[in-house]
Amino acid sequence: MQADKPPRWRMTLSYRAESGLPPVTHMAADQDEALDLFEADPNRDAVKHIDLMLLPRRPAAVAQPDLSH
Repeated sequence: MQADKPPRWRMTLSYRAESGLPPVTHMAADQDEALDLFEADPNRDAVKHIDLMLLPRRPAAVAQPDLSH
């Protein structure tokens, strides 16, 4: 991931047992996008728990020394 790009978020929605719905996971570029995804969920009234996790940035690629000499 490039340093100038926003971090990625993983949002898992768990629904109440009586709804019979399995958990669903969304990926979002930022918290605003995660909120938009939640608000667009047709089953959001059945949501029991929201797990929002900031995913670590990937470290920048480091040039490896040429050992072929």
